[in-house]
Amino acid sequence: THNIIMSSEMSNVDIGLLRDALAAKSAQAAGLKADLNETREQLRLAQKEISTEHGEKEMLRMAKRELESQVSALASDKEFAVTEQDFILAEKEDIIAKSLRKIELTLEDHKKMQLDFKTLKQERETEISELNCKNEQLQAENVQN
Repeated sequence: THNIIMSSEMSNVDIGLLRDALAAKSAQAAGLKADLNETREQLRLAQKEISTEHGEKEMLRMAKRELESQVSALASDKEFAVTEQDFILAEKEDIIAKSLRKIELTLEDHKKMQLDFKTLKQERETEISELNCKNEQLQAENVQN
């Protein structure tokens, strides 16, 4: 009976040790499960962050393309504006050159008219003088007759 009691006590001790070992394993499993859940949450957050960063990169890529397109359009607009400006300047220079030529011709005509007027005035004065001389001669002849 003593062996039975001993074996029963040993069984109780073995059962106690097994219960302690099982409790330790259960606690270890719970800790590992908590670690696994935490790791899964970190992985989910990391994946979400990566997805967010990927979305941000794609938005930046699209914004870059849009800016490049706008820069290209602005460069084209600038080139057009410069070409138009050159064309307008050329037209204005042509108008100025034509206007200056007209002014020069008008001044030449004015000078010619002044010269013609001066010549006509001198001719008139000469003719008046000649007429006065003839008139005096005629009066002198009339007086003699």
